[in-house]
Amino acid sequence: MQAYAMRTLALIGFFALPLAAQEAAAENCELKIVMATYERTSSYHSDYRLAKFVKEEDWNELSKNAGASGKIYGVPVSGSYGEFKKAYNAMEQQLSESLSQDQAQQIFWTGLDKSAADAYQKCLELNVFNQLGLHIAVVEGSEDAVLLKVRWTFPGANTAIKIKWTVPTVNGEPLPTEIDPGDNFVSVARPKTGGIIVAATYNGVASEVIKIASLPPPPPIKIENCVLQPSADVCLRCEFEVNDVVTKGANSKEYACRKMPGGALISVQPLDVKISRAAGTGDCWYDVQMKGPDEKPFSVLNYSGECLDPMSASGSSKFVKPVVNGLGKASFFVEKCGSGSICRIQGKLVIEAETSAK
Repeated sequence: MQAYAMRTLALIGFFALPLAAQEAAAENCELKIVMATYERTSSYHSDYRLAKFVKEEDWNELSKNAGASGKIYGVPVSGSYGEFKKAYNAMEQQLSESLSQDQAQQIFWTGLDKSAADAYQKCLELNVFNQLGLHIAVVEGSEDAVLLKVRWTFPGANTAIKIKWTVPTVNGEPLPTEIDPGDNFVSVARPKTGGIIVAATYNGVASEVIKIASLPPPPPIKIENCVLQPSADVCLRCEFEVNDVVTKGANSKEYACRKMPGGALISVQPLDVKISRAAGTGDCWYDVQMKGPDEKPFSVLNYSGECLDPMSASGSSKFVKPVVNGLGKASFFVEKCGSGSICRIQGKLVIEAETSAK
């Protein structure tokens, strides 16, 4: 009996010493979670903030499946990992949103599958659950809860043990105080607010520490063509690449900038515009107009004289009707173009809110 007690104390001491190493092993497995969850995170695929945690080896693998024109967590794959990170950084700067490692972890867990034979689950088996003692890791998750795998392994252990949790209840639901040798699965509800630290002990033997929190709110949705988006529901500037073929008296397509601040004046400004006419003879003339939100056209480019092909010009900024419904829109309108010739308009169109105007 005394020999058994001495062996027990020795083993307990052994478990206590490598706790930091055990934690490191669990954290190393978390590095494999991107590949384990990417195909199963469904709606979370569009959360660009997760791209911050995509390592180069992840990008190398995921880019093969996504293709050059694909996206990884809503960020363009690009031609290299450096370009991919640059694209992410630009989105983070524009939307002023990012995730901490802990916040990202909560999202990644929602895509896990405890029965999947992926790199993450294999890593847990090799580096966490293959050791003697009391071990815990998240093996599955949802928006409402995470599933913990709790394993108790001890020489000669064949009866249930009583464990003590750092938090006895979560959202009013008690955690089990008794587990069997081998694998046990414990569902832990996500806290409605804030976070909790979950760990268990048995006779001085401590498990890994798990941080469980509510999912962070979703990121702001990038407004199409917006290049200055200070918040989720406001755009201050949109830019459009224009390449339209129009005929005399016909409108080009409409260019709309969504979610501009109510009450602001907006300006529409064509930049570096080129007008190319179909082949013809005689003098050239054109009058390119634009419509603002008030639907009243105003001339931004006009010319009459010797034919030049292409003809270039830049329009001047012009303030138009104040935005009242969050939609700033403008359209090119070719009033005159030679003798009824087809014209191609190319260049850039900028729609911008003047926030200081009252």
